[in-house]
Amino acid sequence: GSGDPIDPDALTIIDLQANPPSVTDHITIDPVTESLEISPDGRLIAAVCMSGSNLSAQDPNRTEFGSMVILKRTREGYKVSQRLPTGRIPEGVAFTSDGKYLAVQCHPAREIWVYKIRGTKVSDTGHRIKTPGFPSSLRASSP
Repeated sequence: GSGDPIDPDALTIIDLQANPPSVTDHITIDPVTESLEISPDGRLIAAVCMSGSNLSAQDPNRTEFGSMVILKRTREGYKVSQRLPTGRIPEGVAFTSDGKYLAVQCHPAREIWVYKIRGTKVSDTGHRIKTPGFPSSLRASSP
């Protein structure tokens, strides 16, 4: 991301199997992308973006929610399929190892928001996991 708090960012798709590796696409997403994750099966990408939620309360561009942009794999590459609200200042995102859930960190609320995945459709479960500190980095692993 460019760091500009209101202009859209872009994801760059790189074909690592090409010789030499090369850029195949640029996909416009929401402002100030903090983290992205590829699903275990490779069908989805989830990117969490500040989308103005990181701005001061006095800034007219401030929003009360960050955003999660879901990109779905197609024959042509990846395309934006959904935009969902998150809590303010989402700093990390991770798929569970089975690919059935997404976890998104919401920094000032000290919460992790849980989203359900059905096929390629993502929905907010409403479940929030409280954390003792400000979550700033996230990874999922298998036991």
